[in-house]
Amino acid sequence: SSLPAVVVETFSATVNGTVEGGSGAGRLDLPPGFMFKVQAQHDYVATDTDELQLKAGDVVLVIPFQNPEEQDEGWLMGVKESDWNQHKELEKCRGVFPENFTERV
Repeated sequence: SSLPAVVVETFSATVNGTVEGGSGAGRLDLPPGFMFKVQAQHDYVATDTDELQLKAGDVVLVIPFQNPEEQDEGWLMGVKESDWNQHKELEKCRGVFPENFTERV
């Protein structure tokens, strides 16, 4: 029964290490509220100003909706990793996109 405990400890240590790892590493520099990453499996052409335009292969950092009541079923809020790394401006870069065009990474 000691094996699962070891696995759990190792996992939580890794999580803590990542969270507390300072601002030195670029990949830890994530938008506030960051939840998980998805990768676009298909191109998505934005049909509204609040939507993200996606190309297959784009990585998107998923963040919470500012107002959860605005979230439609099957849609996620996020910012493209490339835009975030370049601009660090959520207000300009974030948008909604259909979850079924993407896959978690």
